[in-house]
Order: sequence, then structure tokens, then C-alpha cells
Amino acid sequence: NNLNNQGLVLMIGGREPSATLADNTVVRQSVPAGQSVSKGQAVTVTLAKALPKVPSVTGKTVAQATAALLEAGYKAEPAEPIHHDTIPEGQVISQTPEPGTALAEAKSVQLTVSKGAGNLEVPKVIGLTYSKAKTALEDKGLKVKVRWVNLAETSSNVVLRPTPEPGSKT
Repeated sequence: NNLNNQGLVLMIGGREPSATLADNTVVRQSVPAGQSVSKGQAVTVTLAKALPKVPSVTGKTVAQATAALLEAGYKAEPAEPIHHDTIPEGQVISQTPEPGTALAEAKSVQLTVSKGAGNLEVPKVIGLTYSKAKTALEDKGLKVKVRWVNLAETSSNVVLRPTPEPGSKT
């Protein structure tokens, strides 16, 4: 390596978890680049230890998701179950953080679990932007169908009238 070619001694000073660097990438060194040193001097480097990635557990049962997360070195943290019209009771609807996210071992992954279809109350979304309204409705397990209208006196992409009305049960 470069240090040995320069007559210096390379010492590994440890590993540091990193969400952005690949395994064994140098995070820092004891002697700054460009500094003059004597031949035979030791230079200590700290290497990156890449964090593992969160596995996908969406669509699995809580037991399957918990086992998969434990196997990957994480803890499962089920949230209060919510109604969902298409995902069966007991299956994971979503997870936080998302699959593929770099996360330190022993951290928790929050699971949103379905309690099956039910009478869902439509939340108030009038006046919200399309993206916020869509998120609010989908978080309740509702499907979003958009009908765009063009009205000169209103802002773009703002909900004017939901169907069914807010507060009604579906």
C-alpha cells in the first residue's frame, strides 16, 4: 500500500459504523495528508464499518416480520393496528425506516399492522395539498382516486371536495 511504499507503518486503530461509507474505507488518519514525517513512523487509520440494511417485511405477518428483523439484528416495534381495506388482518402495511435503509444493529423498526377492513372514518382533507391529502387518506388505509378540476380562483393542487364527506364511514 501507499504507506508501506513511503517507509511508514500502517496501524488499524479501529472501526466506526457508517451509513454512507463502504466497509474498510478510511474514515480518518492520525497524520494529516501532506504533513512531513520521519521514515518508519506509524500512521493509524480508522476504518468504516458499513451499517446493515433494513430488510423488507411489508406483507408479512407480525410474527414473520419480527423473526426477519431479529435475524437481521433489529427489534420489531408494532404500532397500533389500523384498518386497511386490502391488506388482511395481522399483516404489515408499512415499516419505518423503509427497506434498504442503513440502520445500526439493535435499533427498532416500527411496523404498521392491518386490523383488516372496517368502517373507516374519512379524515378532513379539504384545503390540503394533493400530496398531504393523499398521505392522510392512505395512512387510514383508504384508496385515493383523483378528479382534477380547473378553477381560476383556487390554488393549484388543493383539495376542494372529497367524496365521501369528511367524518363519514366507509
